[in-house]
Amino acid sequence: MRIIPGIAVSLILAFCVACEKAPLPEAFPSLSLATVILTTKSGPHAVSVEVAKTDEERAKGLMFRESLPENGGMWFVFPHEVIDPFWMKNT
Repeated sequence: MRIIPGIAVSLILAFCVACEKAPLPEAFPSLSLATVILTTKSGPHAVSVEVAKTDEERAKGLMFRESLPENGGMWFVFPHEVIDPFWMKNT
């Protein structure tokens, strides 16, 4: 009957490995940074943004981010004027 505890331990280990969180994809290290000054009724506000210029960068956007720095964001640059819907996935 020693085989049953061995099977039980194997099943528990297999379950633990299956439940392990998959690693998150790395952020785009090549995104350029820019400072944008937003002028509001209360005055100017500086925002540090990552600039998404390519289709791939725009498609990934802020996916897999758990947080943003205060006064941080992303600027989506398109090659021409466009009105497109946006949605946030895996944020």
